[in-house]
Amino acid sequence: MGIEWSDDILNFYKKNPGKSLAGGTRTDRPINATRANNLEAELNAEDINKINLICQPVMQKYSYIEL
Repeated sequence: MGIEWSDDILNFYKKNPGKSLAGGTRTDRPINATRANNLEAELNAEDINKINLICQPVMQKYSYIEL
């Protein structure tokens, strides 16, 4: 992509004023991995299949997954 790496990508919450974004994401704290992982339990198999159909092509393109 031609973009140089910056540790600020991982430390975004240290540089942003506190506010809440869509879905309750806070800009002034790290992503809550426990909460993010728990969301999968709220999805049924049909929801997961729909998400995979939408996301897999892009995730493959950027090497997040291999099929």
